[in-house]
Amino acid sequence: LVTTYFKENSLRKTANIFHMKYPNKSKPNPSTIYNLVNKFIKTDSVADYYHSSHPIKLNNIDPNSRLEFCNILILLITNNETFISRICFTDEAVFYLNIKINVWAGIVDNFIIRLFFFEENLNSSKYLELLQNNIIPELDNLFSEGHRKTEVFKMSPNNIEDLKQRIVNEYENITFKQLSNVRHMFIIRLKYCAEVN
Repeated sequence: LVTTYFKENSLRKTANIFHMKYPNKSKPNPSTIYNLVNKFIKTDSVADYYHSSHPIKLNNIDPNSRLEFCNILILLITNNETFISRICFTDEAVFYLNIKINVWAGIVDNFIIRLFFFEENLNSSKYLELLQNNIIPELDNLFSEGHRKTEVFKMSPNNIEDLKQRIVNEYENITFKQLSNVRHMFIIRLKYCAEVN
């Protein structure tokens, strides 16, 4: 299924080809194919693996806006091969030791924007301050300078500074392939969203 998807670049075509090749088996659901492709891209395998993240559920508040967003981005990416490498993908995570630490991280193309730590909650005003005072200047310097809670907590950190250093070390171990997979999965998710809406 994964190989066929990469050839056809369509969840529905992949399901149809599988069904034609194996008529005695039930036709796979596009979401099943999507999940297998997603798993393969993340792990280089379709075997089951343990993960601790919880996917965010989409609400049907405005599916037309979501579909329009997906279609516009698919068009922009299709018409300009460098467009996706200019998108800043971000994530926040919370780590607990004896206090809570919020960590913000972002990637642009194959570059990791440095990590930012907050011992307080990251609310909208603090996030705006982070963007204006840290992220935007960091993005300006990015090209001139040329993940894992499980790994961070393999051995119990001694203190907050030790915890922060372990988080930094984990992010420094992220590979170009993993960074590339972020963009690739974004495109797959856009196409999936457009197909199911």
